[in-house]
Amino acid sequence: MFKQVARNTAVGLAGNAAGLGLQFVASIMVARGLGTAGFGVYSSALAFAMLFGTLADGGVTGGLTRELVIADAATARQLLGAGLLIKAIAGALAYSGLIGVALLAGFAGEQLAVVAVMGLAYVISFVGQTAVGVARAHGRMEVEAGLLVLYSAVFCAWVLVAPRSPLVFAWGWVAAYALFAVVGMALIFRYFVRPAWKLNRALVRRIWRVGLPLGLAGLLLLVYTRLPIYMLTVFSSPSQVGIFNAAFGLVRNLQIVAFTFSGALSPVFVQLAAADPTRLRTAYTVALRTALLALLPVAVGGALLSAPLVIALFGPAFAASAPVLALGVWSLCFYTVSFVAQTLLVAQGRGTRWFAALGAGVLVDGLLAIVLVPRIGAIGASYAAVTADLLILVLVLSWTRALINVRKLLAALARVGVSLLGMALVAGLLQHASIWLSLPAAVAAYLALLLLTRAVLPAELVRAVAVLPMPGPLQSRLRRIAESR
Repeated sequence: MFKQVARNTAVGLAGNAAGLGLQFVASIMVARGLGTAGFGVYSSALAFAMLFGTLADGGVTGGLTRELVIADAATARQLLGAGLLIKAIAGALAYSGLIGVALLAGFAGEQLAVVAVMGLAYVISFVGQTAVGVARAHGRMEVEAGLLVLYSAVFCAWVLVAPRSPLVFAWGWVAAYALFAVVGMALIFRYFVRPAWKLNRALVRRIWRVGLPLGLAGLLLLVYTRLPIYMLTVFSSPSQVGIFNAAFGLVRNLQIVAFTFSGALSPVFVQLAAADPTRLRTAYTVALRTALLALLPVAVGGALLSAPLVIALFGPAFAASAPVLALGVWSLCFYTVSFVAQTLLVAQGRGTRWFAALGAGVLVDGLLAIVLVPRIGAIGASYAAVTADLLILVLVLSWTRALINVRKLLAALARVGVSLLGMALVAGLLQHASIWLSLPAAVAAYLALLLLTRAVLPAELVRAVAVLPMPGPLQSRLRRIAESR
């Protein structure tokens, strides 16, 4: 099972890195092309549309992913058909609600058009997300990775050739998500499950028993992650929205690490929760250690190098985004570790606790933002967000502490801490050098110190490399080396 998690995580991250790389390039071009104020208007409209678009999922993706892990072939066909029908109904209702609320909120002109087009894009995207859920249930993360690369490439190509306007970029997302949905469902129907078009109370209850709390949590998660943009839209200026969302968009792209790792862990956690609580404790502790190994250097390095990184990527006009990025990378770290705990809670049938943690986070974030945003704009929104992220992390870890081997986790953190200090020293010494020199040097120092302190054993590193996509003979050789150690 651990090999399954490692393989799916490696394959998923490899594909997602390519897809997110394309999205990252596109986001830089959009920000540079529209400027801080135009990018702020664009970001506000997209965040508003995304809120209603999420309702189109109806909790189906999460419910299907879990139930298909344990369903027989006939039941799987019925579950998929019912899930797609639920999404069709929810999508129509959500889109109608989006347009109505947008009109009541005073959106007009191009901003209203962007909201309407992006709402359509998000409704379409959740059809593709159903395909991703089915593939995850079958342990085939490469399908998800390939689909992400596909729609990211379409949007990136669109941005390269299209005129620079928020509405044109919104239509680019419609085109990208439409291809994502069509290709994704074609793959699912061909290789995994053909739906049986049937909708009854028993099927709806089975999907929503797990899926509805997850769907509500997903909606709350969207509100939570976009709350700073909503607050800045209401209490600040479009320029502050653009300054915040440049750095926030960079961090948000890295959140795919949490989703990919969670997708790989979910089937394993579900099986172990039902059959082997002892191995579940081991698996959960290893998952937390792995997340911290990967994210703590991002948080420390990103905070130290935030200013040159922002200027190198977005240009001097976005220099004010540096403090936002410095805080945002810590939010990313807290968020990812929390998401590992969320995966365990869902596997244990305690998904409502994740919903409760998100609710507490939204409340704290909103209250702090109301106080801070009118005074210090984007930086105030960032302080509010990182405080809420830390609160959620504390809550979910306290609820899952019985399945954490604290001694092993603390021992690993001590070694990681030494590696982080060395990395921070290198980054500090090179802070005035080019970012293209200081960043690789800091990463190399961290990896070397991980091996020297034995925070990561050579055999573990070989095993991790062995599951990456590569030629068969080389992969077999690496596996033999790992087994001999």
